Amino acid sequence: MMKKTPEKIWLNFCNDYKDIEIKAQSATGDNALTHLEQRYFDLAFIDIGIPGKTGVEVVREAISRGIKLHILFLLRHFPIMGQKHSNLEL
Repeated sequence: MMKKTPEKIWLNFCNDYKDIEIKAQSATGDNALTHLEQRYFDLAFIDIGIPGKTGVEVVREAISRGIKLHILFLLRHFPIMGQKHSNLEL
């Protein structure tokens, strides 16, 4: 039996809905920021603890560059869970 990774679960969910199109996936915050700069997304799912720049840093930098976006923060990368995030203000 194949292990269900979070990525596979998410892709299966999206495949069930024909009006959802995954336009890009990123393994690092820097790569996510590059994607945000290159094209428009209706909605960006951003992992707060993504390696490299955190999801919060990616969004802050995108906003400072004038990129308009709707975001939904996720928490998948667990090392960040032990850190305090008392200031998530964007």
